[in-house]
Amino acid sequence: MYYLEVLLMTGFFTRSRRVPWGIGQTMGLVMGISLSLFAPLVSAAPDHSGKSKVWIHLRDKGAPPASSQRVEEGKPLFGPYLEEIARAGATLEVELKWQNAVSAWVDPPTRERVSRLDFVSSVTEFPKKAHAPLPVPDFSPLTKTGRTQNSFGQFSTVFNHVGIDSAHALLEREGAMPGAGLTVAIIDADFFLGHASFSSLKNSGRIRDQWDFVAKTPAAVEPNKLAYSHGGSVLSLLAGVQPGVLSGAVPFADYLLYRAEDDASETFVEEDYVAAAIERAVDSGAQVINISLGYRYEFDEGDDHPYAWMDGRTRPASLAALGAARRNVLVVVSVGNLPSQPVVGPSLVSPADADSILAVGIVDASLQHCLYSCTGPAADGRIKPDLASVGPMAGCRVPTSDTRTEAEFEAQAGTSFAAPVIAALAALVWQAGGLPVAHQVRGALMLAGHRAQNPDNNLGYGVPNALQAIALLRSGGLGIRPGMRPHALRGRNLIRYSGGSHPIRLPSDLQEVPGNLELRDARGQSHPVLVKVGAVGWEIWPERKLPRGIYWLKVFPILPK
Repeated sequence: MYYLEVLLMTGFFTRSRRVPWGIGQTMGLVMGISLSLFAPLVSAAPDHSGKSKVWIHLRDKGAPPASSQRVEEGKPLFGPYLEEIARAGATLEVELKWQNAVSAWVDPPTRERVSRLDFVSSVTEFPKKAHAPLPVPDFSPLTKTGRTQNSFGQFSTVFNHVGIDSAHALLEREGAMPGAGLTVAIIDADFFLGHASFSSLKNSGRIRDQWDFVAKTPAAVEPNKLAYSHGGSVLSLLAGVQPGVLSGAVPFADYLLYRAEDDASETFVEEDYVAAAIERAVDSGAQVINISLGYRYEFDEGDDHPYAWMDGRTRPASLAALGAARRNVLVVVSVGNLPSQPVVGPSLVSPADADSILAVGIVDASLQHCLYSCTGPAADGRIKPDLASVGPMAGCRVPTSDTRTEAEFEAQAGTSFAAPVIAALAALVWQAGGLPVAHQVRGALMLAGHRAQNPDNNLGYGVPNALQAIALLRSGGLGIRPGMRPHALRGRNLIRYSGGSHPIRLPSDLQEVPGNLELRDARGQSHPVLVKVGAVGWEIWPERKLPRGIYWLKVFPILPK
């Protein structure tokens, strides 16, 4: 299920499974809309009545493990094991090689038989979706604003907040085409691309790979269909081009499009499809992956994911996102939308809880937290979201292509439409940053957030600025991921500092201070420090209290005389 979103006409819509999600009463919401009312099935759903969907984790891959864990993870699941599971009566769904697991449909006797197989380590049931009465949709006409002079057209209202216009100008001065040479994957629901803004993408042959994990077909895209399309709306912010009307942020990138959301079936979650799509995207060469989907249900009922699971290392989709990050791919995920009723405490969804990714919330035009945007921290205490984008239109809405009609654009609410803006920004920063690696792009964007000195669990590190992130990368690169506990290493290094004046410890095996030290905040301001000998080695003490945020420590080596 996705935390959506949907178009705003007379009010402000998203959706939930307990009640139709309205940002509701706080925003003057009228009703929510379900895509299942007007998005027909791609193919007839198989009959799984009386069965449960389960994860089957395998003990090994049928041979002595490889010397490298990465090589071992990259090996496919052992075929004879899968054949034996199928003979036991299971209907296999998708294989996850990194996690050595397969999803399957089983009835109770089959589950018992599979559990007894000596090569099976565990069988666990998928969380279930909950049902809610669905209202009749109301497609009232949208009031369109005048066109802007900016080449982004209507998209300029959101792009200019994060400096995408400035990044384009920089690339153009250097003779580069925005997104050229990069591959971006979109993992989403339907891709109905009949709108004119997708003509350039389709005609240029830049859809390099596609797969429908729901229908199990190699065609995720319906190129000539006009209908509401969550995936198409997300894609338009990156790749849509309609001269004089709108232009996506990275129109010259290559795209991988994967349908991983079965909106018509609301029984079991599709985390297996999302995790499998992440693996395929990495194997297909993606540098950036956008996921505007999220999984956590009901918030207070039995089928909900316990919040303890939102630790980034429990849910399969989150583990897959972390696996992609370890393979030098930057994963950008919408942080999720709150239901109409207030939720006490953190409300994060999976895979936005994953470590080493960018979970994206949304703020309004004045950079204030939009009330529907889910909040952290993650269950293990990490700040979430990581960044925020802007919903500049009334009600925290974002302009996208109107995939239902030949109209120019529509306004939609939801963090689903914040994530692709940051994914596009990440692609531009990657392109302009001097061949960085994924964690450096992530770190630069977080350092360039407007709340980098005071992050919180509503906005994360804030709304990033493209040119600041590019400057950080071009100035020499960033050494380690942000989000690690306060420490320091040789060279220029990121430090997530919890605030105050506690010490930063240098490596315990360092016998002598290697040179002069400089501590700078995200805005480039230098802060004086003292170096002392602590109980376990050298310590760096700020001379005055510092606010919480990300800093970098530069060590100037002592040169021989």
